[in-house]
Amino acid sequence: MLTGLGRASRWPELTADRVRGVLTAVRDWAELTVVDVAAAFEHDEELMTDLNAPRRNAATIEVLRSADLVVAVGAADAIGLSRFLRAHADLAELVEPGRVLTVINKVRSGAIGLNPAAQIRQTLARFGGIQALVLVPWDPGAFDAALLSGRPLLDAAPRSAARAAVKELSSLVRSPASDPVGLRRR
Repeated sequence: MLTGLGRASRWPELTADRVRGVLTAVRDWAELTVVDVAAAFEHDEELMTDLNAPRRNAATIEVLRSADLVVAVGAADAIGLSRFLRAHADLAELVEPGRVLTVINKVRSGAIGLNPAAQIRQTLARFGGIQALVLVPWDPGAFDAALLSGRPLLDAAPRSAARAAVKELSSLVRSPASDPVGLRRR
């Protein structure tokens, strides 16, 4: 698991070349690598005068371009879906749609209305052409139990619908045979 930096002041250290080198090295010794990146990956900074200066989003852009599979996560409410669709359009400029698995989190009727899963699927298909997705139901009791006990969701709430969705996501990410986007990964 490769996580972000502890301080924003260190982002210039993550050039695209350095990130590419780390990813290449990690592929030789890790079966699965997860890289958590920031949601923003704009190219605006490339318009700067100093073309050799480090780019703020260079690490994120390089990770997305190099990834075998990108798991793009959005929130299941009107604002979250709108933001996700805008970001997904930007993501499509960097990554082929076949390498993106969409996950919509906190699915609940209180924020979407009746049959939220169907509404989310219809909205994403209509406005983003997104078909392959995992929907994670909002289950605050299960999440709070896991947080309070300091245990994984599997142990804290084994019957949780959210736990089942996370398990489905895990199997899709780890198993090329059941890959929802038709991608062969090493």
